[in-house]
Amino acid sequence: MSGAPGTTSEVTRSWPFTKAHWEDLAVRAARAYVQAKGAVVWPEVEAHLGELGWVQANQPDGIIIPPYWGVDPHHLTAARRALIADGSVVSDPEKLSGRTVTAYVDGPALRGRGRRTAVRRAAARRRRTYRSYLGWASDSRLCGSHAERVVYATLERLAGRQIWLADDPPGQVRRLLGQPLPARLGPLDAAGHIAMDPSNPSAGFIAFAVEVKNVRGWLYPRDHETWDLMAKVGHFPEVVPILVARRIHPITFRFMRDVGGLAFQAKVQWFSDSIDADRFSAVIQRLGFLDAARVRPGTAHPPLSKWVSTTLRKSVHDGPTLIERQRSGGDSRHRSRLGTATFATRPSARPGAPAGGGSFAMRSARPACTSAAGGHPRTSSIPMLTFPLSRCPVIERVLARGAAAPSRRGGICVHRARRSRSARFQRQITVWSSTR
Repeated sequence: MSGAPGTTSEVTRSWPFTKAHWEDLAVRAARAYVQAKGAVVWPEVEAHLGELGWVQANQPDGIIIPPYWGVDPHHLTAARRALIADGSVVSDPEKLSGRTVTAYVDGPALRGRGRRTAVRRAAARRRRTYRSYLGWASDSRLCGSHAERVVYATLERLAGRQIWLADDPPGQVRRLLGQPLPARLGPLDAAGHIAMDPSNPSAGFIAFAVEVKNVRGWLYPRDHETWDLMAKVGHFPEVVPILVARRIHPITFRFMRDVGGLAFQAKVQWFSDSIDADRFSAVIQRLGFLDAARVRPGTAHPPLSKWVSTTLRKSVHDGPTLIERQRSGGDSRHRSRLGTATFATRPSARPGAPAGGGSFAMRSARPACTSAAGGHPRTSSIPMLTFPLSRCPVIERVLARGAAAPSRRGGICVHRARRSRSARFQRQITVWSSTR
């Protein structure tokens, strides 16, 4: 790569950006943004650099990227660590109303004489502003449950014509196909059946289950919010899991595609209209959370309605419709570029457990092994899911495709652990790749 860093010629010749390119760009852009503001909270950085086009508008450090492109949150997270390590950014946490809120301050300004007081005051203002937002986002009545009602109201508008909904209220679906969900995993947000052909009821129906994650951050395959849905529907292969969130990373779409699920990116974070309008507007403007919106209970979301009524019934590559393909096990033509994750099964030790069954658990742990060919780097903390494969055909689909052609570069690889006296692990698979 030649030319001065950040020049137009360099950027033009280097498309598509590699992971190293993006990480370098993220460091330079994040440093410039923190220097310009004096103090920030990190979700604000992700909003401006990843979604609002601050890099294109300001071209800090000579950075030029195409319109509508942004820096993904995982690159910004790596940039934050690098900037803290070299002293360009200083972490400044403080407890407000029982919650620790961290501001990130421009290191050179904090160590100098001219702007020290100004950046400390800016940090205090940012923390207070973000604390107001966290107060709303952490209140289920104002954010989480409110979003569930918005999604349910959207689906209800289609009920009787396009879909048939379960009788349960929003956020309280505890049974699927007549069978109870595991109580420890909590209820689903919505469930029902979608008509394969609304004009011909005899064409049949496809069961679906919906989980709404009304969170600020982008959802990645490694996130607990993603596996919360998969855990609940794993025992129901006939049910297509649908994840609804504000922002979903492209690798999460690929992940859901490959395991027989679907994802909808709302591009809005819903809040209750009971929040004071002036205060709400001031907070989201200061933080750059411009897709946060106050909505009335029962308000439908038209893009979701269109997605359910049209996109799900579009033919895929002159074959079955999208939802039919996902019910059949997802897209076998592609391989997801997933974050490292390990799944394992083991017999249940609980008395009275059903024959052939087992328990489901999720925790952070080190992987029990690496790739089949060896050499894949271990990670310090990854999600581990424990459940019986015989009762989780969604993952069985992944096993069937991954066992055929394991790849060291990325994909899904099957491990058959040697039987120990306790026969603790029956089968284990590792999913990995380098995230771009």
